[in-house]
Amino acid sequence: MKMTLEPLTHNSTPSDETIQWACNYLTSHGYELKTKLPEIVQDTPWSYVIRFATSKGLIYLKQTPEQLALEAAIIQTLCDQFHASVPTVIAHNTELNCFLMKDSGNSLRSILKQNFDEELLCKAIDQFTSLQIAVAEHVDVFFDLGVPDWRLDKFSQLYQQLLSQKDILIADGLSETELDELEKLTPVVV
Repeated sequence: MKMTLEPLTHNSTPSDETIQWACNYLTSHGYELKTKLPEIVQDTPWSYVIRFATSKGLIYLKQTPEQLALEAAIIQTLCDQFHASVPTVIAHNTELNCFLMKDSGNSLRSILKQNFDEELLCKAIDQFTSLQIAVAEHVDVFFDLGVPDWRLDKFSQLYQQLLSQKDILIADGLSETELDELEKLTPVVV
């Protein structure tokens, strides 16, 4: 079980084909684009997200590496089968590893970067933990989608594999000091 992630290969922008697919989908489904160019929201090795201002509100196009391209299917399963409070996926293109979703408000990451709030973070962790507990007895639903088995008995090995991908972690915003701290925590994780 190897967890090596290949970064996005689109040279920091989604392909013209991906953007064209999104524009075509939106306009053919009654969304009037208010600007000619979408706005870049996130550009990391894990995902590339751009935002379209439309007549029906903000719409996000998210593209991920192939290894993470199950996100739209997971979100839809969480919504349909578990009634989870997750973003609304409006379109999914498996060939381009991308999907469109409606605006769900400010991301927790952006809120915490502006003003760290321990209580808010703890509440988010509690909500995520509750969701994990709710789906735990239905793990086969996710394995059937192709989700890798990253359960607790495999966690220490996965943690070490992730830490070995320093370039990707630094590109995602971690500093060398933070990586060193994470390395020191390996015995605790194990």
